[in-house]
Amino acid sequence: MKRIQTYTVVIILGLGIFGALYMNPWSIPSARAATYISEDIVADTIWTLANSPYIVTKTIAIRANLTIEPGVEVYIDPGCYLIVSGGSIIADGTSNNPITFDCNVSGQCWNYIEIMTLSRDLYFRNVSIRNTTDMALYILNAAHAVYIYDSEICDVYAEQSTTPGQSGNDAIGIFCYNTPIHAY
Repeated sequence: MKRIQTYTVVIILGLGIFGALYMNPWSIPSARAATYISEDIVADTIWTLANSPYIVTKTIAIRANLTIEPGVEVYIDPGCYLIVSGGSIIADGTSNNPITFDCNVSGQCWNYIEIMTLSRDLYFRNVSIRNTTDMALYILNAAHAVYIYDSEICDVYAEQSTTPGQSGNDAIGIFCYNTPIHAY
C-alpha cells in the first residue's frame, strides 16, 4: 500500500508541473516578435503582416520600392523619420486591416515621412499616420504623383517637441510643394 501512494504522489506532482508549464489556461499568449529596421531600404522590399510590427529605430532612407501589406503596424522611434528618395511606398491597407504609422514610445512623437524623389507614384490607401511632429507628410519636388485614399492623419503636434500637447505654432498634416497630390 505504501508503494502505491508514493507513485500516486509522484504522478500527481508530475501532472501538476506539466499542467503549470504547458497547459496553463490562465497564461497570456506571447506577442508576435517585432522586426527592427535600422538600415536604409536599398532593394525592393515587402513588409508583411506576418513580420509586423516593424520598429524603425533610426531615420532611414527608402531608396527602392517598399510595399506594405494590409494590417502592418509601423512604429518609429521619437525624433526619427522616413525619407523616400529614389524609391516609393505602396501602402495598400483595407478598411478592415489598415496600415498604421505611429510612435514607438507611448506619449511621444516621431517626425514625419519626407517624400523627395519618387521612382514611381506613391500610394497610401487605408493608412493611419499618428503622433508626428510638425507634419505627417513632407512632399517636395517628388517628380511623381502622391495618391492618398481613405486615410487619416491625426495627432500632429507643433514645434520640434517630441511630447504631445506641447505646441506653440500651428502644425500641418501635409506639406506639398511642386508635386501633384490626389486625396480621396
